[in-house]
Amino acid sequence: MKYFKTVASNSVAWWANLFAIAGFLSVIIPTLFPYDFFFQEVAQQLSFDYLRSRMTRPDDFNDLIANIFLFIPFGFGITCLTKKFKLKVLTAFSVVLISSFTLSVLVEICQIFLPNRNPTYVDILMNSLGGLVGFFVFKFLGILIINFLTYIFIKLKTWKLIPSLIIIIFLIYFYLACLLSYHWQGMVKLWDLSNWNSNYPLALGNEITGKRPWNGQIFEFCVSDQSLDKQEIAEILQQPTFCNSKIDSLIASYILTSQSNYQNLKENTSDLVWQEKVVNQNPERWLQTKTNAAFINEKLRNSSQFIIMTTLASSDRDQTGPARIISLSQDSFNRNLTIGQWHNHLSLRLRTPLTKKNGTRPELIIPNVFKDTQTHRLIIDYNQQALSVYIDDLFHKYTFKFSPEATLFWYLSPSFSSLIHLTITNSRFYQLLYYGLIFIPLGILARYICFSYQQKWFFLIVMIGGLNIIPAFLFEAMMAIANEGNFNNGNLVLGSLLSLACQKVKR
Repeated sequence: MKYFKTVASNSVAWWANLFAIAGFLSVIIPTLFPYDFFFQEVAQQLSFDYLRSRMTRPDDFNDLIANIFLFIPFGFGITCLTKKFKLKVLTAFSVVLISSFTLSVLVEICQIFLPNRNPTYVDILMNSLGGLVGFFVFKFLGILIINFLTYIFIKLKTWKLIPSLIIIIFLIYFYLACLLSYHWQGMVKLWDLSNWNSNYPLALGNEITGKRPWNGQIFEFCVSDQSLDKQEIAEILQQPTFCNSKIDSLIASYILTSQSNYQNLKENTSDLVWQEKVVNQNPERWLQTKTNAAFINEKLRNSSQFIIMTTLASSDRDQTGPARIISLSQDSFNRNLTIGQWHNHLSLRLRTPLTKKNGTRPELIIPNVFKDTQTHRLIIDYNQQALSVYIDDLFHKYTFKFSPEATLFWYLSPSFSSLIHLTITNSRFYQLLYYGLIFIPLGILARYICFSYQQKWFFLIVMIGGLNIIPAFLFEAMMAIANEGNFNNGNLVLGSLLSLACQKVKR
């Protein structure tokens, strides 16, 4: 027992930082997903009534328990830090309570800017309670856990297995990272349209249920089953109308300039006819194909490409639902594609094997498209590499890349719906996260490999460079082969820098 007590007293300081960081990350990672904050959008409508509506949520027993367990690791880690600084029990208790309460408040404030999150004061209470549970877990089991981990570490070091074991872990981790990354190069097919339902009708101005009306006017609507390059899109934007553009791949073309029914100029899909329905005592009117839009659905599903062009104007700058502008859907929860208005922002829901049948994992948002009631020309270009949206001209372009990094992020993400901005920033975030998961652990392992051997400075620097740059080079070479593309020097630099950032030259 004396040995174990000595181990614990000498090791609390080493483990305290690790447990505190791990506890903090265990709170931040799940609560702030998908890490895309709508600061500007929320600020536009921020008010007491808005905050009250956002923070009103029915209490769920499972959710209450989850909020308690969520903060137990954090409370455990903070208590370990108080042990490191040798604080008294009552002082440590107060520090854990205040820390848990403060972090919970900050998380709830941040969640106000995440549209799919509903922060409440109950969460703050449950989180604080979870932190206190972590305090008592450490008091009863903390020393035992630290003893055990330290004992294992010392035994391995005594047996002189640490350097060899870390080298083996380094090689295995790098091999698995390469293997899984090679596999994920082919998983971008999860963004294709293979799960589209051919029986959905086409509706303009609403869902076919009549429950998601849009207040505005659509002047024309065209669909092509082929993606176009930037030059071709530039030529289309120079034309006075989309429907008169000379695009051989057009499969649907509607000019909506009167109050009568509208015929598809391509004669491949049934006419659009007016629908009327009383919803919540309000008469709603929208356009819908007489039968399902099987031809459009099947053509787009088979090609997994499309161009959608429309000219439109919103009559109300603040619409919710989102209000459906154009929709290939069955109801409010099953769709192939929906273009809508959420407040004064453009909303896109696209059904793929990854985004599921409602197209909300993620739902893509372009801010402030409807900040006025003027007429706008909209082009949506989709292929299996990216989805791009052009508003009025080539300069207002918004792109979401279907990269392996984005594929992995959303494949592993929680199942609930999420809203994100349709910007290249998200693609860069996924790339940084992806390379961080690969090269930061490799950099940490490389650091311990280098300093496990007492060598001269020159040899040490060579080892640091080799263990950080060579793996990044090999990884990018394999990615170039997998993609049948060019070697990406930018990714090589990114991987090397992430790995080198973990080094700490100290003798």
